[in-house]
Amino acid sequence: MKSGFQSMQFNQRYKVLFSFLTLGFILFIFSNSMFTGPESGSQSRFVMNMINHLLASLKISYAIPELFIRKLGHFTEYFILGVLLTLTIYTYRIHGAQSVFIKLFVLLLVPVFDEFIQLFTPGRGSSVADVLLDFCGGCVGMILCILLISLSRSGKGHKRRIHSRY
Repeated sequence: MKSGFQSMQFNQRYKVLFSFLTLGFILFIFSNSMFTGPESGSQSRFVMNMINHLLASLKISYAIPELFIRKLGHFTEYFILGVLLTLTIYTYRIHGAQSVFIKLFVLLLVPVFDEFIQLFTPGRGSSVADVLLDFCGGCVGMILCILLISLSRSGKGHKRRIHSRY
């Protein structure tokens, strides 16, 4: 069994790890917003072509449109951010209403700033619909992560209710 100090060092490592992962991922999101319109479109078409090629090889006669790929990219980026942010806040042992407020604030602030960056990127524009889609992706990631943490804790004899911890 670990002593209190060893346990604290272990938790400190997770704090540093998840803090860096979360901040790094936010920078990754912002860097994607700095690609010009043609560069961003090229990335979306590359992913679209890969998926459509896979569907064709599976004999599925449906082509995924580029717009769907772009919106799925928004949702997926923020889903991952929601998971990382939840794990980061969890390592700091912040729970209850304060935890929810911090996560929701960050999950709304980052996409607003992300769309703001796009205002100044050639060939790009900002969209309130994208902010809402990003926020929804982050919230789904956050909720799924909270549920998984709660299930893992309940499997270890913890009897706390979800809403009292998060």
